[in-house]
Amino acid sequence: AGASERGRDFAARWAEAIFAAQNRQAAMTEFYGDVKGRMAARGRAPGECLILQGLTVVLGETEAIAREKADHLDSLIDPELALAASSSGLAVDLARVGQEGVAEARGNQGMDGMQQRIERQMRDEGLTFDQAVRRGSRFTLVGTPTMIADRMQALFEARACDGFVVAPTVFPGVFEEIAATLVPELQQRGVFRRDYTGRTLRENLLGTPG
Repeated sequence: AGASERGRDFAARWAEAIFAAQNRQAAMTEFYGDVKGRMAARGRAPGECLILQGLTVVLGETEAIAREKADHLDSLIDPELALAASSSGLAVDLARVGQEGVAEARGNQGMDGMQQRIERQMRDEGLTFDQAVRRGSRFTLVGTPTMIADRMQALFEARACDGFVVAPTVFPGVFEEIAATLVPELQQRGVFRRDYTGRTLRENLLGTPG
């Protein structure tokens, strides 16, 4: 949360963690730099609020296997449910109004950040309105544990995010795969903890008691 102008200001003032939903590195780094800059303007240190990028992973023993799994998972997405999910986020019936009617019909409870994400995908990726709506805000990495660890580490070191919130495609199987194959790879690189030292989520996230 916190992708709109109002949301970014609110997050810069109050948030201790932001669940970000950008799906391209350029958008991630822009969002990261903007929020951290707004925090500095309010006298907050960068570490007082961590930006955690939403992430979906599809793991395979080889890249080809992972790609085949990703294609199968994509084939299971119901277009009507995807449209309904975006309609809910924008607080407008997209099946009824289409692209041209979003700005006029969107209610006060609609998410500016979601509308901006759809518009950015259309511009940057050459998608139609319907394609962007149905794709959603998923940022997905597909490949072997080593390939995905490479990408995650590169995003972290490029200051595109402070960490990740992983959303499962299949529950709990994806988390079992991540724990067994991806986490050890990240730990070996020294970019993922081996133990929890704090007693609370805040202590483990920010290193401060609470």
